[in-house]
Amino acid sequence: MDARRVRRADAGDGPDLARLLSAFLDAGTDERGHSLDAVLASADHVVFVAVSDDELVGFVTASYRRVAREPHPICEIDELYVSPHDRRGGLASRLVDAVAEDARSRRCARLFVASNNKRRDGHAFYARVGFDPYGGHFRVKL
Repeated sequence: MDARRVRRADAGDGPDLARLLSAFLDAGTDERGHSLDAVLASADHVVFVAVSDDELVGFVTASYRRVAREPHPICEIDELYVSPHDRRGGLASRLVDAVAEDARSRRCARLFVASNNKRRDGHAFYARVGFDPYGGHFRVKL
């Protein structure tokens, strides 16, 4: 029997989350492992994990912040990943739903997500789960 669920991450999930983050970024985990620990410990972030048969197969991270233009905090999904073998089963939608529920409980005004212009599949997914295209992001490496 396949027991799939979504739950809030805890400190014990660190090593498995680092493995998934590495797969998401297709990179090593040395420096990122430290950032992951900080995110897990931060009150301004939330991490949910997708579990299948007691194995972590996906995650979502989100951050909360205040902006002058809104009377309530805003939330942004920072990373969303589900292992290729476990995709198309609704876990990504459930991860996004978990963040949305958490954001509502914190009285957030809006939930945002940025997605690389090349990620057309990601854009279609976010549209399916209720996100509307909004503006554009620009960045500069510091």
